[in-house]
Amino acid sequence: RLSARTFDFEGAQNAADMLRELDGLHHLANLVEAESALVQRDVDMANDRLAPVLERYPDHPDALALSLVAAELSDDMVEMRRASDRIAASAPGDPRPLTTAGRLLSLHRQFERAEYWLSEARNVQPRWAPAHVEQGLMQWQAGDDAGAMATMRDAVEFDPFNHRAANSLSLLEELESYETLETPHFILRWSPGIDEALARDMPERMEAVHDAVVGRLGWTPKTKTTIELYPDHQNFAVRIIGLPDIHTVAACTGPVIAMEAPHEAL
Repeated sequence: RLSARTFDFEGAQNAADMLRELDGLHHLANLVEAESALVQRDVDMANDRLAPVLERYPDHPDALALSLVAAELSDDMVEMRRASDRIAASAPGDPRPLTTAGRLLSLHRQFERAEYWLSEARNVQPRWAPAHVEQGLMQWQAGDDAGAMATMRDAVEFDPFNHRAANSLSLLEELESYETLETPHFILRWSPGIDEALARDMPERMEAVHDAVVGRLGWTPKTKTTIELYPDHQNFAVRIIGLPDIHTVAACTGPVIAMEAPHEAL
């Protein structure tokens, strides 16, 4: 399951295959494959793997959570309601299935629906820190810095040892000191210092790219796109996953583009 969540789909499949060596009908193998499929937005495969699990274990919380995500991604309101009703009936005090649903929907940038299910998880168990962490990260990715700040403060209060929450809250507070420049279609933010040279050189090119892309797609974003320049790899990684170690240098979460400012010639 960790492999599926970190996009190591081959590793996830290897784990499922090993489980089936123990038991050809091992339900955990199906759950690993279903989660891996949903990370890849393959709803048909996910439903195929979930069907036998739900037939044997109709109240399995992980299977119900994944079936809820599959229904959300396919806009199946009937199945969505069935899964959520089963979760409420079989585990009325358990926030984990709703947190799983919110996390996976956030991964696919379904921010409004992720917000709904993560809020439901918090309502079920107000001091359940993982729901606060996932919701805070989702709000930050959606460009809601104020909401993310408030949610992460709750998360740190409920679980002071959660590194993702503590790292994210620290960076959110640091972002308040960043310089900001607005153009007709962008909000550019950067850490005070040498990155200003790059930041001041970006607007003309960004606006030209905006016009070219809008002209090609025939669609204009409703809000300005925020572009954040981070001074080092550690801060960038915290911005993306809450931990200071991720092997990439730029990421787009929809309304926000975060990137590590280049400081050395390649």
